Amino acid sequence: MKNHAVFGQHMSQCGKPVALVLCAIAVFVAFSGIAAASQAAPELFSEMLSGPIWTVIYEAASVHPDSAHPGAFVEGTPVRANLRLFDSAGWLIQDIAYSVDGSASVKSITSVDGQGIPVSVLHYSGKNALMARESIQRSAADDGGLSFVRTVWAVDGTLTSTTVVRCDRSGREISREVRTADGVVAVTMLNEYDPNGRLRSRKEYGPAGALTTDTEWDYDQSNGLLVSEMRKGPEGEFTSTFELDLDGNWIVKRTSRMIRLQDGSVVLEPNEIIYRSITTHG
Repeated sequence: MKNHAVFGQHMSQCGKPVALVLCAIAVFVAFSGIAAASQAAPELFSEMLSGPIWTVIYEAASVHPDSAHPGAFVEGTPVRANLRLFDSAGWLIQDIAYSVDGSASVKSITSVDGQGIPVSVLHYSGKNALMARESIQRSAADDGGLSFVRTVWAVDGTLTSTTVVRCDRSGREISREVRTADGVVAVTMLNEYDPNGRLRSRKEYGPAGALTTDTEWDYDQSNGLLVSEMRKGPEGEFTSTFELDLDGNWIVKRTSRMIRLQDGSVVLEPNEIIYRSITTHG
């Protein structure tokens, strides 16, 4: 087992616990080189990870102004947000989200079929009480890609949500639509990729079809590695930069809020730092 830790720093991501309807969604996003239309890209790639990843621990630290030094900022204590466990094929098989006090908030455990493809998920509370069951059905799409239907039921059998994920011929997620039990579209997500198969942009739309979040990623043209992220959403505009390990996986994400002044200039205000601690199979 190989540990990609950086001495003196914590690692992880900003995964705050979300509603179960969104926790249940798997993201089938690939990187350049995924071949098949016969199966989707493992969830490992949606995390922008490469290599035989085993575990990823995410921690988030808030950044706030230093009252003792005007213009300076202080990093808070990193708090564990998520622990994600992947199988050797790159599928997410266990996910634990944590509350700010360090206790487990929600958990999910995924089962796979004989081909190693996820077919069902059990969702638990932090105290291991079963909250919901989820089935995953896949089928070939007319355009040569794949469609996945993820259906979530509460423990009493009541339908909670239905999510349709569509993948292109390379197995990359191109769209996702989440519907409530009443059939109302709650979230729509559209992904675009660059000519090298890397995720370039993601647009998220709300129930009324209005754009809620617009995210773009930029890569180094010389080596193809992730450089920055720009995100516009209900909370404002944010820009992020990354520190990478030797395998090209990001292990530190520094996010700043973009504040636009009346004269048109932009001021960056540090907002959050996310650390990822990565271990690999083997």
